[in-house]
Amino acid sequence: MSSEMNAAIKPEAAQKLFLEHNRHRCQMAVQAAPKNAPIALNFVPLLLHYNHSSLPCYLEAPEGAGGIDAFDLTDEMRQTAAAMASDWRGVEKDLAYWRPKKLLIESLMLMGSVGTAAQNAASDYDYWVVVDETRHTPAEAEWLHRKLASIEAWADEKYGLELHFFITDINRVRANNFGSVDQESAGSSQAHLLKEEFYRTCIHVAGKYPAWWLTPPGVSDAGYAKALQGMQGAFGVDMRKYVDLGNVADVPGSELFGAALWQINKALSSPFKSVLKIAMLETIIDPEGTTALLCDELKRNVLAKSTAVEERDPYLLMMDRLLTFYGRKKRHEVVDLLRKCFYNKVKVKVNAQLKRKPNPAFKEEAMIRYTEKWGWDDTRTAGLNNYEEWNFDQMVKLGTELHAFLLDTYKRVTDELKGREDVKAGISDEDLTVLGRKIFSFYKRKPGKLDPVKKASDDALRQESLTFMPQVQMGKKPAWTVYRGNVSTDVARRVNVEYAAIRKSGSLAELVCWLAVNQITDAGTFLHLIPNPLPVHLKTIQELLKAIIEFMPPRGISELDNRALLKTEMITGLMVTVNFVSQPWTKDIEEIVLLYRNSHGELFCEPLDGKAGMERLAALARNMVPGAAGNISHCFRQFIPRTEHSAKFEKALRSTFTSHLG
Repeated sequence: MSSEMNAAIKPEAAQKLFLEHNRHRCQMAVQAAPKNAPIALNFVPLLLHYNHSSLPCYLEAPEGAGGIDAFDLTDEMRQTAAAMASDWRGVEKDLAYWRPKKLLIESLMLMGSVGTAAQNAASDYDYWVVVDETRHTPAEAEWLHRKLASIEAWADEKYGLELHFFITDINRVRANNFGSVDQESAGSSQAHLLKEEFYRTCIHVAGKYPAWWLTPPGVSDAGYAKALQGMQGAFGVDMRKYVDLGNVADVPGSELFGAALWQINKALSSPFKSVLKIAMLETIIDPEGTTALLCDELKRNVLAKSTAVEERDPYLLMMDRLLTFYGRKKRHEVVDLLRKCFYNKVKVKVNAQLKRKPNPAFKEEAMIRYTEKWGWDDTRTAGLNNYEEWNFDQMVKLGTELHAFLLDTYKRVTDELKGREDVKAGISDEDLTVLGRKIFSFYKRKPGKLDPVKKASDDALRQESLTFMPQVQMGKKPAWTVYRGNVSTDVARRVNVEYAAIRKSGSLAELVCWLAVNQITDAGTFLHLIPNPLPVHLKTIQELLKAIIEFMPPRGISELDNRALLKTEMITGLMVTVNFVSQPWTKDIEEIVLLYRNSHGELFCEPLDGKAGMERLAALARNMVPGAAGNISHCFRQFIPRTEHSAKFEKALRSTFTSHLG
């Protein structure tokens, strides 16, 4: 037996310590989300194991297949089921009859923020549904997919609970094969990092236990294999109770380039989380960083019976490493940014009242200690506590800081990796193209492109009310400004309202487009218009806004079709606005505003005069996606204020568009 194994504690002791750690994580999860966590931890595994006709999500299975191997119906599951199913007592009496005849699931485990300081009431639940695909018939595999989808839909519809099931094949995971890139999967870009995060954050929910916890921290791949081989013979361990998903000894350089690309991609929709993860990449890549994997550090702490929350909480463990790394490099602005991200993610509002609380929750106690260690007083925390009430400028400033750090770190990471051999070997050419084009789509500036506002979170910039006001000067084209809130009273009193200005434009239609596609306004936003001599009405602005939201609803970069990203971009949707601020008696097309989206997710808005606009409309029509001619209403929309000439304008625009379709 290897020296690595001799130095390890006995498997039964390791298993006991892991189970204690697992129970603690479950308790923390319930404490953080008392309504949702019991469903996710106790009722979901029961629904997967017992496909009972009186339980939610019953789905007739092929020849009684289904269920979880080594399943144990715990007291917690019974208690949760009794609270959720009124007829649970009757169901429990005949569970033996409904026991699956062929077990499809080896193990059910959660990964991510659940049971850590980063969990909150809105956190979702990401399950690894571990299976052995070689044992499934096509009918069984299809049934399992439908069963999981029905549970996801049920939890969302009935409880507003976001569950995600990832069917994970044992053999593929052992080989570090996680498929191709999609909205939720990192694909080939960061297999080892994904496995490291899984082992560090996993919670065992039901079925077989992860064999990784029986092996010594930091063990090599060879030592890991030898350790598992000797378990049954040397220690009498019943390995039928364990699932082997393989070891993770290090993160190869060939994987890091793709991981950097992936985290930038994820940051487009979830910057807070990705800032922390790309910072972790830098600690791994930097020659002065710590090479030990965090999952091994966590395991070492658990097996050493550490009681310090910071040493057993996967999220706090990661934060401490990041803050130590950037602090040692004296990059104080990064330390401050990471602290703000960390504080916002944990969602504990530290104040004088909380500090006097007799029995604070584990998250509250941890954040009180951290803010005291950082030297943050109540004034500093008060500003962050009111994050939801920040004004537009504060939100944009934080979003700009986040994305600047992401891009800066990405550049440093990739520059460091360029000097290494085969750094791109760990990501497929297809994944590299997909991720690269998503980044390009978000950050690359182009003429006429409506650049996405750099947000800190999805809903960070939505405004309750907005005011539009023109600046009219004799002999000049009017310029428009949109302000946050209702500034009508201040304007009437001649108070300077530049403090509330959000954006200026020479085109009112372009301004409305920018607000809509950046989700700064929606159907619930109250709009105001400062009285002015121009022929435009508030109702017309509201109608244009509604038309844009309906025709081009917000679409995240991560939702793009990968197949389209592998091809040259084409126009997928085109909306034309004509004479938006013209006099109603105008007989000719004076102004055209073209709003269009391409297959790479980029949005453009081009205000043009009538002649140039018609020529540009024809050019865009020639670059529409194939099949547009057969479904014009889906890809082409007009918005023209109602006048006696609007029908003529509509006919001319439609004729130009259809006659030039490719």
